[in-house]
Amino acid sequence: MIPMALSMSNRQVRIQEPAVRRLFEAIAKWVECYRYAISLRNELVQCGADEVAQIAHDLRMSPRELVTLASKGLHAAEQLPRMLLALGVDPAKLANDDPALMGDMRRICITCGYKGRCEHEFPAGTAAPHYQAFCPNALSLDALFADRRGPVCECHREEHRRLSPSCDR
Repeated sequence: MIPMALSMSNRQVRIQEPAVRRLFEAIAKWVECYRYAISLRNELVQCGADEVAQIAHDLRMSPRELVTLASKGLHAAEQLPRMLLALGVDPAKLANDDPALMGDMRRICITCGYKGRCEHEFPAGTAAPHYQAFCPNALSLDALFADRRGPVCECHREEHRRLSPSCDR
């Protein structure tokens, strides 16, 4: 086990226990994400109201929604591609084929209050059969599947099976 040095107020603390190390790494990641979110919000604050309104208009949202989304940070929608893969959908192909739908689903994912449930369902392999019970994108995903309920693309078949072992696709 490699000891980890952590700087605390001009002191070096050696952390050797794996659980403590993971805790400090999680806290450090949270602080990093928080700082990033604050910097995004501050960048928008530096823009004029007209510029923020134009950016929001280009993204098909209100200025207030833009500020809210920016404050959530870069990784606020990281569950969406994982959910799509669990459901057998190639996120890159969907973003290319229907960028408006992907953008709408990202916005919904960013503001979702069920991220903890998502994070529980992925490792359990139950995201695909349970997403309709908690995912605010369920209606959009169901509409997508009504249009194309084909097989999982070959490039993601193994990942789909790992994330959703109970799915028959």
